[in-house]
Amino acid sequence: MNSQFNLLEQHLNATENYLKKLNEAVQQDEALNYFNIMALTSSTILSKLRHIQQMLLDTAINIHHGHVDTRLLPQNQLFQELNIISGQLPQQLSLPVDNIQNQLADIYKLLEVKSRLFDKYFIIEITLPLTGDTPFTIYKTIPIPMIKNNNQSITMKTNSEYVAVNVRKETYMQLTNSDLEHCIKIEPRTYVCSLNKPTRNMRNHQIPCEIGAITNITLSKCIYTSESCNNKWITLQKPNTWLYVCCTDCQLQIICEGRMTTKAIRSTGILEAKKDA
Repeated sequence: MNSQFNLLEQHLNATENYLKKLNEAVQQDEALNYFNIMALTSSTILSKLRHIQQMLLDTAINIHHGHVDTRLLPQNQLFQELNIISGQLPQQLSLPVDNIQNQLADIYKLLEVKSRLFDKYFIIEITLPLTGDTPFTIYKTIPIPMIKNNNQSITMKTNSEYVAVNVRKETYMQLTNSDLEHCIKIEPRTYVCSLNKPTRNMRNHQIPCEIGAITNITLSKCIYTSESCNNKWITLQKPNTWLYVCCTDCQLQIICEGRMTTKAIRSTGILEAKKDA
C-alpha cells in the first residue's frame, strides 16, 4: 500500500511539475503573441504617422506655393461651398467654369491659398477668381505678306502679339505672349486671366491695323515694311491647318490613306489636311 501511495505521490509531483512547465510555456506563448500584436500595432501607427507627416509636409509646400489640393479642401466640401457662392453672386459676376460638378479639377487649378499662424490658431485663406459677364476672344496677330514679282514682300506692322476682343466686338485689349503665360488654361481653348490692362473702344478711329482687320474697317494709317520674301510655314490653332507663304512655286507631297499626291502652291494661303494625312 505504501509503495502504491509513493507511486501515486510521484505521479502527482510529476503532474504538478508538468503543469508548471506547461503554464510557463503558455505564458511565454501569450507573451510572444502579445509582443507580436504590439509590434504590428506600433508598425501600423508609425505608418499612419509617416503618412500624416508627409501629408502635412505636402500641404505646407502647396500652401507656400499658393496651391490647394484635395487633402486640404476635399471635393465634396468644395462643391458645397461653390454652390453657396454661386447663389450669392451679383448678376455681372460668375464662377470661372460652366459646370461645377464636371469641372472641379479645373477649379483646383484656379484656387489660391494663404496662411497665417497665431498663438492658438492656424488660419488658411482660400480664394477663387470670379469672371465678368463679358468673355473675350483671343486672336493671335499673324501679318500675311503681300508678295511682289521682284522677290520682295510687303508686310503690315502689328502693334501686339495677341488681341482680346469682347463678344460684341465693342472693346479690345492688346496682349503679349508673357500675358498669356500668366493666365490659367482650364480647357483646350479657355483661359482665365487676371490682367491689369486697359480696355479700349473699338469705335475709336485710332485703333491699330490688326483691330481694323477684325472689325472689317479699312484704315489708311497702317504701316507697312518691305523686305526680301521668305518661305514660311505657320501652324494654326485648328488641327492639321497651316498658313503658308511661298515666294515662288512650292511642291508639297501629301500622304493620305497610303496614297501620295503632289500639290503645287504659290503666294500665301491656308492649307488644311485630313485627319489621317
